[in-house]
Amino acid sequence: MQELNHRNSTGLLVAVVGVAASVFWCGTIDSAAQIISANVDFSYVVRRAEARAREPFIPPDRNVPECLRRDRLNEAQYQQIHFRHERALWAADGLPFRLEFFHPGDVYQDPVHLSEFSAGYVQPIRFVQDFFRYGQLRLPQLPADTGYAGFRILHQLNTPAKWDELGAFLGGTYFRLLGKGQRYGQYARGLALDCGEPDRPEEFPLFTDWWIAKPSPGSSRVHAIALLDSASATGAYEFKIVPGRTTIAEIQA
Repeated sequence: MQELNHRNSTGLLVAVVGVAASVFWCGTIDSAAQIISANVDFSYVVRRAEARAREPFIPPDRNVPECLRRDRLNEAQYQQIHFRHERALWAADGLPFRLEFFHPGDVYQDPVHLSEFSAGYVQPIRFVQDFFRYGQLRLPQLPADTGYAGFRILHQLNTPAKWDELGAFLGGTYFRLLGKGQRYGQYARGLALDCGEPDRPEEFPLFTDWWIAKPSPGSSRVHAIALLDSASATGAYEFKIVPGRTTIAEIQA
């Protein structure tokens, strides 16, 4: 364990999802995004969490474009937005995993910033409006730094003929995973603060930034690292997810 400072939570969590087990928890990159030389690993994100902890907390929903705010985009309108499956990250590369992104808006007012990393390099995954179908909805052009509401991981979990959802990270620190032949149950949270306390409201920490490793053709796992932030805590989380009849996630926090 490593103490970051007064805004930190630490520990090691191991969760197993599979048959007869309960669920304890959930295209290509825009060529204009800058490729940065960096060695991304858990300690890289820990250092960012330490730096974030020394700064005043700024609620990220302040950065949501006005047209996506709840008083401008209602639930029925939001439901018209769908990710274009053919634009999934890594779909054109023949890799064992794919990523799709959730659009910000409606109840998802906290932008999540995503990056892809490989050995020695990291590249931001900019917001691309063409990744989505909007039905009858008409939105103005959104900035490339808008961020997403979260992401889902796809894998040929049940049959080689179909890309199934293996897991989803959406809204705050909520996430859930699936084993072969399963349907979703309850969510888990990376951190819960002041749940059910009579003298103060619950605090909802957020996964604000993600670094997701580009898998190799023979990869058997998803490797992702997240930065958590809230009014009283920061944190770094590393997920190593191995899908199968029993899907196993090792989580270091």
